[in-house]
Amino acid sequence: ANVLEELVTLADDDDSDTAYFSLSIVLRLCDQEHIRPALGSAGMISLLVRHMTGGRNFVNKVLTLNALCLCTKES
Repeated sequence: ANVLEELVTLADDDDSDTAYFSLSIVLRLCDQEHIRPALGSAGMISLLVRHMTGGRNFVNKVLTLNALCLCTKES
């Protein structure tokens, strides 16, 4: 499986520790311009939207919104 797809899947995991650490990695990867298209293909946009509208406590909404803006800018 694609590593980015796996990270996106893990960032939506029921285990909050796994989801937290995976989401942290994915959000940092969004800062890298050349990786954003691959993240979008891996399902990153829908993941970020779910995290923005969901109620998970560990989600930093500012970082998530920033990543969402960066990723949608590339598409």
